Amino acid sequence: MLQDLDSNSWMVVSVAVVFGAFWLGWIADMILDTAGLGVLLNWLLATLGAFGGIYGFDFALRHHHVPLAYADGFVWVAAAIASATLALLSLLLVRAMIRLL
Repeated sequence: MLQDLDSNSWMVVSVAVVFGAFWLGWIADMILDTAGLGVLLNWLLATLGAFGGIYGFDFALRHHHVPLAYADGFVWVAAAIASATLALLSLLLVRAMIRLL
């Protein structure tokens, strides 16, 4: 089934996964009202979302025959962790701003 998706569909799925990870982490953090568990859940979900986004972007580039699309596995892992860490920092920043208000 996944092989049947075209590049545009992959990009839509990737964006949906990343945004879903942000919202699920934020909702979990608000429900649990614990910085540790909710933020950890957000980081894990954002990591999965980042992997989906990177795979979708790589698939789209390969579909259009861009030679830079063949990323090494370690680059994928590093990019996913970096993306998820940025998601974590943005979540913490938003939480701090909400508490200041």
